Amino acid sequence: MGASTVDSTRAGRIGIVGGGIAGLTAAIALARDERFEVVVYEKAPEARGRGAALLVWSNAITALSSIGLADEVKNAAAALDVTEVRSAGGELLSSLPIGTWSERFGAPTVVIRRPVLLDILGAALPRATVKIGASLRSFTPGARGVRLCFEDGSMDDVDALIGADGLHSSVRRQLLGDEPTRAGGYDAWVGITPNRPEGLRTGVATATVGNGPRFWTAVLRDGSVFWYATLNRRGRPPIRRREELYEVFRDWPAPIAELIASTPDTELIRTQIRDRLPVDQWGAGPVTLLGDAAHPSTPDLGQGACQAIESAIVLGECVRGSAQIEGGFREYEQRRMPRTAAISRLCWMTASNSTIEGPLVCRLRDVAIRVGLESIARSSLQWILAGHAQ
Repeated sequence: MGASTVDSTRAGRIGIVGGGIAGLTAAIALARDERFEVVVYEKAPEARGRGAALLVWSNAITALSSIGLADEVKNAAAALDVTEVRSAGGELLSSLPIGTWSERFGAPTVVIRRPVLLDILGAALPRATVKIGASLRSFTPGARGVRLCFEDGSMDDVDALIGADGLHSSVRRQLLGDEPTRAGGYDAWVGITPNRPEGLRTGVATATVGNGPRFWTAVLRDGSVFWYATLNRRGRPPIRRREELYEVFRDWPAPIAELIASTPDTELIRTQIRDRLPVDQWGAGPVTLLGDAAHPSTPDLGQGACQAIESAIVLGECVRGSAQIEGGFREYEQRRMPRTAAISRLCWMTASNSTIEGPLVCRLRDVAIRVGLESIARSSLQWILAGHAQ
């Protein structure tokens, strides 16, 4: 099969499976070159309205600046200045100056509602087509590109295909085979409550660590409060009801229990955390992977969406700068694999250290946080926040 070639006389038609953060960012980056026609296939039957919120660290804000969206994202988000790490008894163990560290690299770290970020990305797609309700069944590479077959029986032809369809990617499954995901050993509950208790400060996130469970909070731009909690599985039956979750955190420092109780059902999501081990292949021929389809990680450093954004920007740069789409795909993979693999491993290590159980080891962990977390976090984050150019 010949390589997918792009020249000044023929536009390349690039299909992106998955209309999430990775897919939309890639579509914007690619559509900046008028040689490309970009089509996004999203299996959801309508625009997504749920998804709680997420951190967009300064490395991702810097990446978004290359497609002209940094200011819009910052204006819709709340800047994060400090993360306080506390024990389940309420003791302040460490205070991390996230804002200062971020600004050293020219951009803030912010927290934003996921649907708001998706709306910003979607509105920036004047030249790309988004087809909703398009669930990919299979793809077939051929001499003239890739034929896509969808669950409703329809077909489409593209010159190249990007699988940005998440952890359980159908593109990845056909490309790399049926690989197992890796269970993180814990569940995450995320929520947004419109009720902001007194004492919660804008710009200050609080991470509370206990004997296994963890709880994190931050105030959003509209004054509502985003929170997430993690609960270890490790042989225990999973907690499936809000009332059970409330009981776990009933005696934790205020306002944790209040936040759980006041969150509307429509803003409450439970997920079993899984990732995949890094691999040394993301693509073949005119097909590549992006975001969680390529490099999923646990959410423990808040870098999942950020790395998806970085990867999308690099993918756009590589394809726009290459005479052949396939060549751009391979360059993108080579540039992104080492960084995303290192961050994935760091996320896994952070989860393992943060979710330990046992009174003695938890006391030792709290001492280690008090003594050394700021230095370790500053060193690790310096490399991460420096962005995809590193």
